[in-house]
Amino acid sequence: MSSDDLLPIDPVISSEIDLRKALKELQQLDVAMRRRAASIDREVRAVYERFGQLKVDVLGELIEVDARAKSLQTAIINFANDYREELLNGRDKKSIDYPEGSLAWRTVPATIAASEGVKPDDIIERADKVAPWTIIVRKVLEKVKLFGIGFFEMFDVVYKPSMTNIKKAWQAKRLKPADLKKLGLEVVPERESASFKLPEVSLD
Repeated sequence: MSSDDLLPIDPVISSEIDLRKALKELQQLDVAMRRRAASIDREVRAVYERFGQLKVDVLGELIEVDARAKSLQTAIINFANDYREELLNGRDKKSIDYPEGSLAWRTVPATIAASEGVKPDDIIERADKVAPWTIIVRKVLEKVKLFGIGFFEMFDVVYKPSMTNIKKAWQAKRLKPADLKKLGLEVVPERESASFKLPEVSLD
């Protein structure tokens, strides 16, 4: 664009001509930014294609680095959780420092979770069976109109279980384990959960 087509560095629009100049320049800037984003995306994909399939030799078998790292992480956490008492025996704190890295455990409070295989829609369906009036409430809302427009046309209403509120009700003893079971939920007891941290290693 020529300098005549550009607004000042601190743009001020005072006429329709200025407005069109601003729109034209912004359009060109938008194209440039989208091209930049597309270029960055191509570069990232190219880098990942070159290095993303990096493999390591594990006992004669070539395994992708990501998969190997994930399996080692899982094995470390499982071992640390399964043998927590033996590992911490004689230690004053809930952490262990090795030259190769450190392990630590934290107490995870008891919480509420969906039972295995139970999905959010399943919980809603079970709640409807326990309290059929919830269906009636939704049907009433479907007929409510505001300014002649349907309630569900005007508002996006997401009907899903609130695990936070369910947990609060359980903590307040308003929900019992038997109630949770009817909804397809269960109490996950307080537990110690392990984590690990690797030492910082310079890439130089």
